[in-house]
Amino acid sequence: MVKLVLFIKIHLFIEFLRYIRGSTSICLWCRGIGLARLALVIYDPKKYIYVSNYLKARGIVFRVPDTIDDVDDRDIVLTDDESLARELENRASLVFYDKAMGRDIIEKAILALKNKEQYNLLTIGVDPGDKYTVVAIADGELIEWKHIPSLDNTVEYLVNIVEQIPSRKKEVKIGLGGNGPVLAYKVKKALGDKAVVELIDEEKSTPGTLWRNPFIERLFLHRISGLNQVYKKKDIYAAIIIAFKNGFPVEVSVEDRDAEE
Repeated sequence: MVKLVLFIKIHLFIEFLRYIRGSTSICLWCRGIGLARLALVIYDPKKYIYVSNYLKARGIVFRVPDTIDDVDDRDIVLTDDESLARELENRASLVFYDKAMGRDIIEKAILALKNKEQYNLLTIGVDPGDKYTVVAIADGELIEWKHIPSLDNTVEYLVNIVEQIPSRKKEVKIGLGGNGPVLAYKVKKALGDKAVVELIDEEKSTPGTLWRNPFIERLFLHRISGLNQVYKKKDIYAAIIIAFKNGFPVEVSVEDRDAEE
């Protein structure tokens, strides 16, 4: 009952602000205090499954409107329909349209929920081993992790993350073990000035049997269920530790640049 009364009061307050300030102001106000909501209006089944799984993995709550009339100025809309995007421009808070529904447009919608246009810092940590374990941390939030079998696929994956996630500063930190130096060189060569690439000493990066890190475990909250299960994923722990360590920068030599030209 208390929650219902609070919801009614907030709704009435929003209607009042809409009346005295106009719809544009209320849209910004909703996003500023966290009342905005993400609405998916995606008609392609495969793209819908991809986007919904992406959002669930990030712990992002979203809804699917029953009809267009169900969309209002609290909604940040993700859609793959261009004509619908134009139709909803004056109804929704914001509309993000992309036929392909790539990671970049999804991230822009997520950032809009936070009332941001970009992250301040994107840090990517890589633990090289039998597989390459990659974690991406944006403004202290674990936003993506993956195990990748090959070096070339890892290079492609890292380049895509850097190019598709909006951030003021971007850095890629790669463990010095295994093929780490080769990977770091190839990534720097592919990215150029788009990101700082560093090689990191992996000493003390792999957790021992009885070792637990509360800070790292907090990163996993709402991301992977069961901290005991997460703890077994030592490669992910190691990649996170690598992401927060300082190393030495990797540069492409003048000779290599001349050879490319």
